[in-house]
Amino acid sequence: MKKFLFFLLSLSFAAVAQPPTFSATINNPPVGYYFLSAYNTIASSYPMILDEAGHIVYYKKVNGASSIDFKLHANGQMSYFPSSLNKFLIMDSTFNFVDTIGAVGYITDAHELQILSNGNYLLLGYENVTKDLSMYNYFSNNGTPGSTSATVKCNIIQELDPNENLLFDWHLETHFPFDEVDTFFVNGPNFVDWSHSNALEADFDGNILVSSRHFSEITKIDRTTGNIIWHFGGKYNQFTFLTDTVRFFGQHHVRRLPNGHLTLFDNGNHSGSTWHGARALEYELDEVNMTAKLVWSYVYDSLMFSRSQGSVQILPNKNAVIDYGTVNKDSICFSMVDSLGTELYKIKFDNLSFSYRTFYYPNLPWQIHRPSISCFDSLGTYYLKVDSTYSSYLWNTGSTSASIAISNTGIYYVFVPYGQGGYVSSYPLDITNLSAQCPSVTSVDATDHELTYRLFPNPAQKQVTISSSELDKNTVPMIRDVYGSTIELPGTVEGNSCTFDISKLEAGVYFVSTKYRTLKFIRIGD
Repeated sequence: MKKFLFFLLSLSFAAVAQPPTFSATINNPPVGYYFLSAYNTIASSYPMILDEAGHIVYYKKVNGASSIDFKLHANGQMSYFPSSLNKFLIMDSTFNFVDTIGAVGYITDAHELQILSNGNYLLLGYENVTKDLSMYNYFSNNGTPGSTSATVKCNIIQELDPNENLLFDWHLETHFPFDEVDTFFVNGPNFVDWSHSNALEADFDGNILVSSRHFSEITKIDRTTGNIIWHFGGKYNQFTFLTDTVRFFGQHHVRRLPNGHLTLFDNGNHSGSTWHGARALEYELDEVNMTAKLVWSYVYDSLMFSRSQGSVQILPNKNAVIDYGTVNKDSICFSMVDSLGTELYKIKFDNLSFSYRTFYYPNLPWQIHRPSISCFDSLGTYYLKVDSTYSSYLWNTGSTSASIAISNTGIYYVFVPYGQGGYVSSYPLDITNLSAQCPSVTSVDATDHELTYRLFPNPAQKQVTISSSELDKNTVPMIRDVYGSTIELPGTVEGNSCTFDISKLEAGVYFVSTKYRTLKFIRIGD
């Protein structure tokens, strides 16, 4: 069944940062969490987590700055880039800041940070290089030559070890001619945002993929020699497009899928008759015969292109989460669609906010401790109450006290402080009967608090056991990898315990998911 939900927070308490309002269209999406950072000006931005029901689980207001690329890494840490800091902030599972990461010796670029499986950091930086561009008649949209001493912003790719020592330093300026640039993205003759690289991907073979928006190109770089292996798209494209007659422009978020395919978000923004609707794309690349076969695509609106930003995440079940960036029409921020293009989930912010990227995670590697709501009767009036130990409260009704009277039927939830400057919500309560609220009110996470969990041994080598009063022979937990993919392993249930044989798993981090809890364990090598 399809639902259309509209969330409005009519709030007046200035001491508590208010989250932006949005509408959510929901059509049976899978359970999970969506990470994004909403903003429409640099005055403020909101890293946030939404659930599959369209409720805000967590948010943080960042004042005086845009903050982009809020995401969860495989090691369980989170990060985002606030423009006021010019470095990435790293948060732990308690939503407290534990580190900052930036380019070594150069200015950090906001577009990409990846924490690799070995703990290394892969990120972008940039340098401003003075160049004579008088031979290039690209500028001011009228063929004006460039300045003899133009400032050219050129990207740098770096890899740092866990101690932030520089391991790899690759400068686009030394490997590409200036005319690699797509002239549509060139403006004034004195300053040129040249490559505008916006995504990095550590490829399966150890090499690096980089997306450069102003080249309209994906480039593969040899991690050992620093040589360019191939150009995909752009002026120097080396691939034959077999099933795609439309070239991608100003693309974002290149990623390599487990099956070897390549995904990207084609913004479609270009000049004259060459622009087209923004597209989510999946290509099958033959890197020997140099062919690119388009195997899947999705277009939300053929008349809607994206001026900047955006992402595509293809999930193991072939659902896709698409962030549309800044669009020329509509107000869509992101959506999830299935493999046939059926829309499962969609978010539109009321103030036309957008997000640089959106990421979906079926579960989290740690628990968010959300406040529990209880109900009590005082002289015939029913109240909802939250623990009084929090420093502030923000109910969706606008109330800012620890307890509120139930005056109407409907949904009730409350935000309380969480981590450094953030807020977490309770599970929503649906009040349907004003004459007998308390008997029907149970916080969604109340059952969770009554359960105790044990996961042992951890780290584990041959087998791992989870024990909880939740478990019985009809409720076998699931094992998932860091990408959220389910691993088919037989579990042996005895009483309230379930034991898995993990001897054939590769060494690494895995998760055991029950109905109410996800726990992390480490499989060590033999």
